Amino acid sequence: MHVLDKETGTLLNKVELPYDISSVPLIENDILYLPAKNMYAINLNTLDVLWSFEAEGVSSPQVTEDRVVFHGIPKDNTIYSALYCVNKQTGSFIWGNDTGFDTLWTPTVVENVVFGVYEKATSFAFSTNGRPFAVKLSDGKQLWYMEDVVCDNAPVYANGMLYFHGHDINATSDTDKNVGLIAMDANTGKVVWLNNVFGYDYANTPIVIAQNGVFGPGYYR
Repeated sequence: MHVLDKETGTLLNKVELPYDISSVPLIENDILYLPAKNMYAINLNTLDVLWSFEAEGVSSPQVTEDRVVFHGIPKDNTIYSALYCVNKQTGSFIWGNDTGFDTLWTPTVVENVVFGVYEKATSFAFSTNGRPFAVKLSDGKQLWYMEDVVCDNAPVYANGMLYFHGHDINATSDTDKNVGLIAMDANTGKVVWLNNVFGYDYANTPIVIAQNGVFGPGYYR
């Protein structure tokens, strides 16, 4: 990890990390939350490690007033994944939920709700087969889970809706019309509309531009 002066580009410090970075880090209040196999909380002023949460890989984190939430592959496990919630000050475990196979989807936290993806996996290399869900931030209890909707990329939350490219399996009898950009009610998981202009083509994660801001996936800063 290199720390540079943003005005001059001068190298201020360099720290060798024990593992490769596994996702997008997050800085909040001079604390660097670094996903590098494990989840690390690092004091940016001293570069001291405040705490670490051991895993075999973790997603970009979401940080609240007192918690850090992320998808991770449990330690000594290379097949399955879980959604973790840990204490922001200590890194101690609060709750965890099984999220299927080992794809590191980045969750999104909105007030007391965490939106995540349960990965069912496919027989095709590098493809995803995720199902969106919502749980309570307080205790991890499920609010809703959509078995018949597939996410191709991380859902983007904006003003009570979730947006992503995916597959609404039972939307119509014409399966070719069931794949595209999906808008979902974040409170219920119900699909509001599907635009199949992209169809089965590869599509990137959407960015939502609204009057009250610009919204992206959980790793979007």
